This record gives sequence, structure tokens and C-alpha cells, in this order.
Amino acid sequence: MKKPIFILGCSKSGTSLLRNLLDGHPDLFVVPTEAHFFQNTKYWVNYAFRSTRPRQLTIKEKKSELLNWIQTVNSVEDSVSDAFTKGRWQVKRVEQVLNDGKARTDKELMNLYVKAMYSGLYGKNMPEHLRLVEKSVENAEFALELWRMYPDARFVHIVRNPYSNMVALRKYVQYTHHKESFPYLKNVLLSLYNSFYFLHKNQGVIPNYFTVKYEDILMNPEETVRQLADFLEIGFIDLLLQPTMFSEAWQGNSSRQTRFSSISADNLDRWKAEITSLELWIINHFFSHTLNTYSYEYLLDKGGLYKRVPKESPAIYLQNRIFLKMVSNF
Repeated sequence: MKKPIFILGCSKSGTSLLRNLLDGHPDLFVVPTEAHFFQNTKYWVNYAFRSTRPRQLTIKEKKSELLNWIQTVNSVEDSVSDAFTKGRWQVKRVEQVLNDGKARTDKELMNLYVKAMYSGLYGKNMPEHLRLVEKSVENAEFALELWRMYPDARFVHIVRNPYSNMVALRKYVQYTHHKESFPYLKNVLLSLYNSFYFLHKNQGVIPNYFTVKYEDILMNPEETVRQLADFLEIGFIDLLLQPTMFSEAWQGNSSRQTRFSSISADNLDRWKAEITSLELWIINHFFSHTLNTYSYEYLLDKGGLYKRVPKESPAIYLQNRIFLKMVSNF
């Protein structure tokens, strides 16, 4: 597998949009869902929304776990959690390729997994010239492992304004729990921390590591995507400006459940009317370096840590403040 492309970034930061902009390019095999190779093969995953503890598995057991994941994304449909492929997979073909192929190392297993996914989606062997495009939210913390597997890989890390990303993640938690009340923010903070930590770490040690701002894609799509195409060494085509999946217009996976048909900056600043004083405090306290590095405007938080925010119950208030005090020295 030559020059694979791995998309990195926090949940709700624009990783799906970026992946689906690449979907229409004829030289790429864009996996239409998160493959979660490291999670499914039982590595120790720190990313809070996908965290797992390590288990020693045989190659046969790892194949079984990967097949179970494909069976899952073939049976559920949830746009917010990036499961878009219900009924699209020929699971028997995935199983056949996995079982018939030989793999002694994780790299060989990854190569086999990619071939199995392509066969399961398109009913034929994957052409040799196609380059893989894959995005999973835990990829950032495994970028070094991926680089060791594929020294010629290209890494694209998308960054979203931390304030905006915070609001989007909080709304994601509210949606998945079917509640409008203000949630416990532990996994939100830890996921942001994980993603920004590995963003800053990876850039200094991994070659061919490209950072793109979500806001640039929405506000200057052609210029930004042309720069991306140059970095990836793929020819620019107009289809790169239209997010698609299976050659059909992709309508997004917003936690607001809004749908779009093309790149648009219309709702780019909507978060400003939705962010709470507590969320402002969290970003300012933990991620001021990210704000400065990527030239995002610093916003003052007038309420501070202890002000109760709208729809935050007394129990959740205590949970949030106790947790934030415990980790405030991060």
C-alpha cells in the first residue's frame, strides 16, 4: 500500500467533511466510515470517546474483531457518529478476504483489512494504483505507529477553533444522550486535550504532516483544497470541492442535524451565541496555546469556573467543578 493518507483530528472538527471532499478523486480509495483499526485490534486507546484498554489477541482474533466492526457499521445508521454505510457492505466478501489472506504483523493485517473493506464495498479486488484515505478520531495518537508502518504516508490534521469545537462536542453529547440539559464535560475536555496534545507533538517528529484549519476550508475552499491536493500529490479536480459519498452528495454529520449540499460558511460563527461561560473558561485555561498558535481570537470569560450555566443541574454542576478542579493543573 503506497502513500496512504490518514486524516486526523478531534470529533466534530471537520474530519468527515475533509474525508468526503476527497471521496470523488479517481486515484483514491476513501473508506466511508471510521475503520478504527487500533481500537478494534485492542491497542490501548486514550481518546476519551473511543477509549479501550489493551488486550493480547492473536491475528485470528484480531481479524474477528475487524469483521465484527464491519458487521456493526453495516447494521446501524447514525450520521452524528459517522456510521453512514448501513446495508452497503457485502460482509461475506469482507470475511472471505480476511480469512483467506495471510498476515503476521499489524502492517500486513492493516493492508489486508483495507483490501477486505474495498472488496466488501465494491465486490472486486482493490486496484493497485489506488491510495487509501482513512480517518478515525484516534489516529492522531497512533500517527507514529502509522508512520512506522508506512514511511511514505501523508498525514492531514484538521484543526477547528477550540471554542467552536467545544460547543460542537458538547452538543454531540447532548444529542447522543437525548437530553437538552447541560452535560458532564469530562469526555469532551479529555478528547480535546488528546487531540490538541498529539497535534502539537506529531508535527515535530513526523514528516509529511499537514495542518489545515476547518475555517479555511469553509471560507476559502478552492485555495485551501488546492494546497491540500499539492501536499497529497494528487491532481486537483473540481470534484474535490464537493463532499460526496458513493458518488452521491454528502449532507453532513452536524450535531445540530442540519443538512447541506455544498461547502458553506453560513453557520461558521453560530457557536458564539451558544457557548457558555464555563466553556470559555475551559478553553482559555487549557488551550490558550492552541488559540495563539492558530491565530484564533481569545475571548474573555466573565463568569469564571464557578458560575452555574443554563440547564446545568446541581448534580452536574458539582461533577463538572470537582473534575475541572482535579485536572486544572494539566
